[in-house]
Amino acid sequence: MSALVFLLVVPAAAAPLVEWDFEVDDGGFVSGGETGQWAWGEPTAGPGVAVEGTRAWSTVLDGPHLNDTTDTLTLPPRNLSDTVRPVLGFSHWFELAAGDSAWLEVRDDAGWTRLEPVYGYPQAAGFTGQSSGWQRAWFDLSGVGDLRDVRLVLSADRTVALAGWTVDAVQLDDGDAVPPSIRFVSGPGEEAELLALTPLAAEVRDDIAVAGVDVAWTVDGGSPERAPLDADGGDIWTGGIPAVPPDSRVEWWLEATDGTNIARTEPRETRFFLPAPTALTGPSERVVARSVRVGWTPAPAAWPQVDHIVYVDGVAAATSVGPSATVPVAGRDPDIVVRTRFETPFGVVAGDPSATLSVDLAYPMVAGISPAEGYQGDQIRLDLQGVDLFLVAGSAAASLGEGVAVRSFEVIDVNTARLDADIAEDAAPGVRDLVLLTDDVVVPLQAAFSVLSGTQRPALESVEPDAVSQGTRHTLQIQLTAPPAGTAADLRLDAGPGVIVESLHLEASSVTAGIAVTADAPVGTRALLLDDGVRLLEGASLRIRKPPQSAGRVCGVAPPATTVPAVSLLLLAIMARRRPWASGVTLPRS
Repeated sequence: MSALVFLLVVPAAAAPLVEWDFEVDDGGFVSGGETGQWAWGEPTAGPGVAVEGTRAWSTVLDGPHLNDTTDTLTLPPRNLSDTVRPVLGFSHWFELAAGDSAWLEVRDDAGWTRLEPVYGYPQAAGFTGQSSGWQRAWFDLSGVGDLRDVRLVLSADRTVALAGWTVDAVQLDDGDAVPPSIRFVSGPGEEAELLALTPLAAEVRDDIAVAGVDVAWTVDGGSPERAPLDADGGDIWTGGIPAVPPDSRVEWWLEATDGTNIARTEPRETRFFLPAPTALTGPSERVVARSVRVGWTPAPAAWPQVDHIVYVDGVAAATSVGPSATVPVAGRDPDIVVRTRFETPFGVVAGDPSATLSVDLAYPMVAGISPAEGYQGDQIRLDLQGVDLFLVAGSAAASLGEGVAVRSFEVIDVNTARLDADIAEDAAPGVRDLVLLTDDVVVPLQAAFSVLSGTQRPALESVEPDAVSQGTRHTLQIQLTAPPAGTAADLRLDAGPGVIVESLHLEASSVTAGIAVTADAPVGTRALLLDDGVRLLEGASLRIRKPPQSAGRVCGVAPPATTVPAVSLLLLAIMARRRPWASGVTLPRS
């Protein structure tokens, strides 16, 4: 800061002479002009309220100003001959269209003359356009003999009428009553890169002289800190905000003083950040892998770079000193971002995240198989379910390890398959991994299936009756060693050639089967084979014998069998083929 500034003579503080808040009365102000539209009271148009209290002076309190007129508001008498430097200040609000303007004027020997405010009118025509809220204006009345020689003027043309001009909190002071004026030239916005010193500049003026300008700030609501700005020999003051912790909430403002009065700007909020990498790139096609290669362009920064952290779906997955990395991925379409870590006065801090890279990942995964266990000697059906398997008939296969032969692989849909497998009698008991091969991609699922001891394998325990005659109809009671794995709708029974299964009913571990034996059914003993929807159960046999030589019914074990003519049996066979429960097993016997 220039030493010259501190050597300036500081003016005497202003002494308030008169204040008008217009709450009790109109202050002795006089409305005049062509229409006399200035009025004292509660403004309901324009700003809607007074700047202090409830009352003010306004051109039409409850609506737009009048057109095609010039109207005045004259101040009350007050002799100024005893003042050293009279200064008039007031708060005002205005909204005036082009062609309409407002100003203050004083009377001298030559008549009424427009008087410039201390920091000038916003436009050459005076106060026009919009004030954007209440503002404060000051006028140096040096040389004016009496306040009655001062008046406010609104001049309106014949066109658009807006809300007009409202004035409140008028004050007359003697001395330096005008604080400095601050206008930003440059400075940080809502976001700014963290630098050792973030530069800013402001134009600061005063009606006498500026004694000093500071930038002040708080970090996350803490105590204010300050730093002085330097003058360039004119009205421009420059300086900066020292480095603050990145990603903190920083409020900052400027304060200027003329030695008597202080002006402050409205606080601004800035987030100071460390830069993010750019141009994050990765695979351009669908990924069928457990990792991807990504690259990026490190952002130049004011601080030394330490490394880069790659995040996959918000979790740190890789660290790299260079501008690329191989990153493990999982799940569906992961999002990848990169953050650079910098060495700062506040330690090693990560910068902003890069733009997100979305990877089109569809790595096939097997969710599981059902059932997840089988017994030595089983002929079993397994349902396989997965995600992003993209199964195609004829191009997929599966393995469950030694001793388990996958006999068929049927694609149900792109993520579902059905396997028929034979477990050898001597297959080693234990947990097996499933390996799925699809489109040359090997998809493993560890511990997917268990082989159990065959001694516990479910089986058919008995059948009653165990012998039936050709040309008869019977009801068989089949006992199982354990409840079937499937449902009643899954059951299929194969009793060999010449035996038509007419009905099957399940109750706990017992199956009731209605059968019809053709007259030409081969005589002998055949093993019963029950498909419960998951595995083939065996262990019971049914003997077919010739009918007794004597006429009449063929006796069986309760309930008694019924002799069926050969023609009737043929019709039954035809009908049975139309019934889902009369079909044979879906898996052939080994």
